[in-house]
Amino acid sequence: MINRIPHAADQPHVPTLTGPRIVLRAPQSGDAARRLALGHSSEVLQAYGMDSATVPSLTETACEAWLAEQQAALAWMITLGGDLIGTVRLHSHVMADRRANLAIGLLDAAHLGQGYGTEALRLVIEQAFDGMGLNRLSLRVLDTNERAIRCYARLGFVTEGRERQSARTADGWRDDVMMGLLASEWVPD
Repeated sequence: MINRIPHAADQPHVPTLTGPRIVLRAPQSGDAARRLALGHSSEVLQAYGMDSATVPSLTETACEAWLAEQQAALAWMITLGGDLIGTVRLHSHVMADRRANLAIGLLDAAHLGQGYGTEALRLVIEQAFDGMGLNRLSLRVLDTNERAIRCYARLGFVTEGRERQSARTADGWRDDVMMGLLASEWVPD
């Protein structure tokens, strides 16, 4: 199978977003190697309902495919002092309804619980509502990922429902919590 690397013309415009401590930037060619160097964090995998004992090791090929996915999406690389620490992206856009889904992932457990995810989300939410004119952002999160749920709630996301037993994890079936935020509810800092 041949993985097609998107050309610049295929890639959505991803503006650089700068916060007090982090910078969100477009994916770059060196990010596959940066992702490979980070490897897998068992704590991060657990937040996604994965078991580190069953997840295959990262390979150069897998990281190149990961980068191609990021480049084809409206995705930002979360950087701290120039180092890649995670990603955040908007996906499943319905422009007629001015809505999109939001996904974020820090890649190294050493950066969890320090507010980097919250800062990244604030930047992207601001871009989505004020920069892109979206009216609604949605997300889904495993019911066991309490840290993420608290973060989303602090940012104004409201629990709108639960998709029962939608994720099969190492611990059995888990629910996805569905959350949403409207532009009229967003309170920027």
